Amino acid sequence: MSEAPDGYRIDVTSPAGEDTLVAAIDAHELLERLPSLEAAVLGSAAHSRSIGTGMELPAMEVGGTLFESVFQSGIKALYLSSRQKAQEHGQRLRMVLRVRSPELAALPWELLYDEKLGGYLCLHHPVIRHVEMLEPVAPLRVEPPLSILGMVSLPGALTPLEAETEQEGLSTALKPLIDEGRVRLDWVGGGTKQDLFNALFAGCHIFHFIGHGKFDDQRRQGMLVFSDEQGRESPLHAEALGSLISVADPSPASSCSTVARREPPTLAICSPARRPSWSTRFRPWSPCSSR
Repeated sequence: MSEAPDGYRIDVTSPAGEDTLVAAIDAHELLERLPSLEAAVLGSAAHSRSIGTGMELPAMEVGGTLFESVFQSGIKALYLSSRQKAQEHGQRLRMVLRVRSPELAALPWELLYDEKLGGYLCLHHPVIRHVEMLEPVAPLRVEPPLSILGMVSLPGALTPLEAETEQEGLSTALKPLIDEGRVRLDWVGGGTKQDLFNALFAGCHIFHFIGHGKFDDQRRQGMLVFSDEQGRESPLHAEALGSLISVADPSPASSCSTVARREPPTLAICSPARRPSWSTRFRPWSPCSSR
């Protein structure tokens, strides 16, 4: 969430897709209601639940206003679809909020509320604030075998790549370690986002992508280009990939096809023409290639 000319820009990435909107959130009006909200919360703690329900009304109203401001049409649909996907795999959805605007950061997003969805969202899944700050990079420690998940996705309209040669080269380079039981190499059985989503639930330490990358000038993010069911281009932004991997809950991953780092991203991708960087929720990984 960040400031925009006509309100606040909300960028959403999820396992179900991506969406962007400019929300007209009256942050100052909501901030003026915080003292009465705090008084109501403290007062409800001193009474029984039946009496406290009425005193809880300010919290429900603020949480409902925040929910209605952000979870409009497409974003609400993405939320419901992502929650369903997580439930189908026996997982709990994690909602991570990256709030860059100081006014919005002061609001009680933990109170997000919608009566039709069962009340406070935080009672159904974690609502986590992500504070963007520099952190020391801890070493990646795993118990062998190191699990590598490879994927080839080549939409028909894009320039052909020597994917089979790349696969053979990677398998040959890793064969001694595979024979020793120190590395396991698996390949996604398809080239779509859904194929990757299904494969990630088996877990992996490294994600190796063979395919094309692009850069979104408007969002200032790199993208991996997957295929859809008809073999057409289906780009996926970096943050969306991070959300997808996060919901699948594997170990920290790296993705590399043509990979290079610039500035301080945690993962990076570039197309032959540009060198954009992109961020996810994972620790930095050095530029890599199987060649």
